[in-house]
Formats: sequence, C-alpha cells, structure tokens
Amino acid sequence: MNSPSHEPVPSDQQPFLLPVPPPPPPPSSSTTTTPSSLSMLSAFV
Repeated sequence: MNSPSHEPVPSDQQPFLLPVPPPPPPPSSSTTTTPSSLSMLSAFV
C-alpha cells in the first residue's frame, strides 16, 4: 500500500487527466440538427 503512494506515477496521472477536456461536438451537425443554430448564424452574418 506504501508502494503506489510513494511512487510519482499516480500523482502525475491525476493532473494529466484534469487538463484533458472532452472533444467539442461538430458544428456542422449542430447546425443541421438544431434550428436554433440557424437563427444564431443569421444574426452573426
């Protein structure tokens, strides 16, 4: 039980997973599926 606690492997893995955000969804699919996106696009143009 002291081996994993003393090793810097678990400590290094924690911060590594933290800064890794999930992949954002494709905007193309969102615009075709959600009608709200279309309205936003019109206002943006």
